Formats: sequence, structure tokens, C-alpha cells
Amino acid sequence: MVRYLLVLLLLFSVPIWAQVPDQDEEIQSPELIELTLDEIQVQGWQQDAADLLQQTRIWALENRLWWDGELESLHRFGGWYTGNRLDVALLHNWDNHNTHFGASLKVDRSGAIREMAVGNYRPRFGSGVSLGVSGSGRRGPMFELGSMSPVDLYSPMGAAVIADIWELKAMAFGSIVNRPINVNTNNQVASFAKRKVDYDTLDRERIWGAALAYEDEYFSVGGMLYEQKHNWEHQNVVYKQKLLIPALAFKLDLHEFELDLELGKIKKKVHAYAAFRYEHEGFKQQISMAKDPDRSKIAYSNFAQAVVRNPNSIELAYDALFPLAKYLKLHLLFSANQYQQPTSSNNSIKSRLAASLRYADKVSAFGIKVSYFDREVLSNIMQNYAVTRPNHWRFELNMNHKALDPLQIHLNCRYHIEDKKNYKNNGFYYNSGLRYKHKNVCFDAGYRACFRNKYGIYYLDESYEGWSMSVREDQQIYLGGKLDFHPAYVSLQYNQSIQHAKDYRIIAGLTIKY
Repeated sequence: MVRYLLVLLLLFSVPIWAQVPDQDEEIQSPELIELTLDEIQVQGWQQDAADLLQQTRIWALENRLWWDGELESLHRFGGWYTGNRLDVALLHNWDNHNTHFGASLKVDRSGAIREMAVGNYRPRFGSGVSLGVSGSGRRGPMFELGSMSPVDLYSPMGAAVIADIWELKAMAFGSIVNRPINVNTNNQVASFAKRKVDYDTLDRERIWGAALAYEDEYFSVGGMLYEQKHNWEHQNVVYKQKLLIPALAFKLDLHEFELDLELGKIKKKVHAYAAFRYEHEGFKQQISMAKDPDRSKIAYSNFAQAVVRNPNSIELAYDALFPLAKYLKLHLLFSANQYQQPTSSNNSIKSRLAASLRYADKVSAFGIKVSYFDREVLSNIMQNYAVTRPNHWRFELNMNHKALDPLQIHLNCRYHIEDKKNYKNNGFYYNSGLRYKHKNVCFDAGYRACFRNKYGIYYLDESYEGWSMSVREDQQIYLGGKLDFHPAYVSLQYNQSIQHAKDYRIIAGLTIKY
């Protein structure tokens, strides 16, 4: 361990640069990036949509191109008029000729109608356990209509509406889409496909539902009932499935205290989520319990903070943020999950622990994070993530500093303990760089390296998904720049591997806002 600390100190002293976020952004990577890949892409997509419609009068058009051996382009149109919003996106791969299309029209506040969505959308009820979007338990109104997801991810296609009269709220939604399913060796449903890739098993998915709730400043209670119909064919056998899924949700908000409850049922299996939150003068605490829904049945659902996504497991979690000083915060997360029907190969409690200490002022930010989790966290979710040992440790360092007003420096290091007996199987990730931003010009330069990553290392980058995976040792340098010629905005980024000369990535973008 001493030798690794020495190497780490030497790396800190090397003035090599990397891509950096803005100073006011959270510089730390997700606690477990392997568990949040889809969420990272969805959040990046939604942020791009928000940025696209900023400083526009009526509409904006974005064109982006990725070239890394394959040529892929994204064309996105956004329209904004008196609070109503239109999103249209087309993703095309020029090598295999795959095309994905999505469109969403959202109307806000028209008489009794609070929200209405036509096209692609994502509905949420309660905390999102029975029907929701990716991520942990959500806070906010009882009903919500999320914006369009990335076009290569499946989302409901149809229409949804939320109406309110005084404290009474109502939601109705419907969707019809061809969505593949994954089956196991016994031709039983294993899961619903999230991404639009080639599948042999095709499914006609129909979803219809409604919800009703009472909601005021302090108290909310609601119920939902929706039907899923699936017709699919596999190995010349036709299967049909019809599910009627009920759910109840309750919320009590006393400003500093908040209680969330949700209960649902799929056939004979009950799923539930309960969370108690307390906030006071910067201190935040959440205690939650979750019994995950049956993912082989429910089409669009959200897991609470589950370590493993098994409907026969129960999890307890504790999440807290402690303000230690004016600019210093401590974040702790602990969760334990136990499978309720243990077998010889899966009979123990799965747990994870994350502790991070972060300092951030107007000029500098520094963070240290330590994570421990059972390796099955990854093996149960990433099917191609082969593992042999039960435990995993991860250490991470982050630094962000404004050396000058337009100049910002960033550093990120992660060390993954994959194998306690053979250190050569452990992984190390390093990323450092700078950003120069002044008036209408922005310039990035960076260096990234992955060493001894036998099991693969996921990292955030500028790819379409917002993340990439390195399965071999590699070193990369990249440059990027953006110019503001309002109403046109031009960007260009180049990424080149040092160890593998044929590995590169070029990203070009042109945005026009009116």
C-alpha cells in the first residue's frame, strides 16, 4: 500500500491536464458508476435539452457527430413557446445504418390541465418504485411527467396528462410500443430490454393506467392502477401476459421532517419503499427500507437504493450529509440487502459503504471518497462482469481549482482493489486537465490513463452515452474547444490513445439558436 501512496503523490506533482467541469458542478463521480450507467445517460440527455433551449426565442437546432472507427450523428430540434416544449431527436449510425427516433411534446398549465405529454415520455408515481424513472427514491409531487429519454433507450410512446382541481390531482397515461424482452433458458421472461439493439424476441407492449391523489402543502396520498399487456414470440412459441398492477403512496412533509411510503403488488409479490428524511441547517439524513419490484414483470420501474435488484430481497439504507464547517461536508451512505430465499451460492447479506469528505469554496474544491461493496453488486447487474472474489474497495481523490479567473484545473484519481492476493488485478484510473473559458471562447486539454484494469473500469467522458469502459491498459490525450458566434455555436473535440495509435475519437458539433 505504501508504494501506491508514493505513486499517487508523484502523479499529483505532474502538471498534465484533463477535461474539467465548471467550478460550481459536483466534481465527484457517482458512488457506483456501474449501477447508474442508464441514469448518467438520461441526466446528460436532459441537461443537453435544457442547455439547448437556454437563451432562445423560439427554437434551437443541434447537430453532433462522433467518429471513432464508426460514424454516428445526432440531430436534435427543440422548440419553446409560452412554456410549451417540443423535443425531436434522430440518432443515426452511418456504418450499420441503424436509426433511432424520438419526439415529445409537453404542454404546461392549460386550464385544469397541469401537464400533458404526447410522444415519448416517462411518467412517475410516488417515489417511482411501481412506475418511475431511474435513480433512488424521488422527492417532489405525487405525479410527474418526465421529458423524453435518450432515443436509444426505451420509454413509453403514447400520451399522458395530469390535471388538478384545488388539492385533487389526477393522471392518465397510455403507451403502445414494440419492445423486445430477454428470456432465460426456460423461455421465461428474464427482463425487459432497456436499449434499442437487435433482439430475436419481439414484444408488443401495451400499457394503460390512471392515478388519483389528494395533495396539499403538508400531506399527500394517492393510488394508481395500470394494466400491462405483452404478446411475444420466442422459438416459434407465442406467449401472452396480462398484469394489473396496483400501488398506493403516502407523503407527509413537515418542512424539516418528511415521510415517504409506497406499496405495490405484481401478481402475488409485494414491493415497497419507505423513507424518513430530516433536514436542519445543512444537515440531511435519510433512512429507507425497500423491497424491490419483480423486474421480470414490471416494464418501467425504479429501484430504491437496492444493492441487488432481486424481488425477494429486502434492503435497509442510511444516507446522511454532515456540514462540518463553512466549506467542509461529510457524506455517509450505508446499505445492507438480504435475499429472502437464500441458496448455497447466495446466502449472505450484501452490503455497501461509502464515505466522502468534500471541501468547496468559490475558488477550490477537494474531495476524498472511500467505497466498500460486495462484488455481487456488479456481477448481478452487469452480466459480462466476471468476478471471483466477494469484496471490493475503491478509493477516489478529486481536486478542482481556479488558478486564474478564466483558468480551471481538475484532477481525478481512482484505485480499485479487485484482488487482495494479486495486486496486478487491481485497477487504477487517472484524469487531470485544465479548462480555459473567457467570453465567447472555451478550451479544454486533458490526459487520461487506466492501468491494471483486468475487470474493466467505467469512467465519465464525452461519448454519446456519457461514459465509456476501458478493458485494457491505456493512456489518452484529448483537446477540445467551443466558439460562440451567436446565434451559431461550434465545438470540436479530439481524443487520441497513446498506447494504441488506431484508437481515436472526433466529436464535432454545430448548434443554432433563434
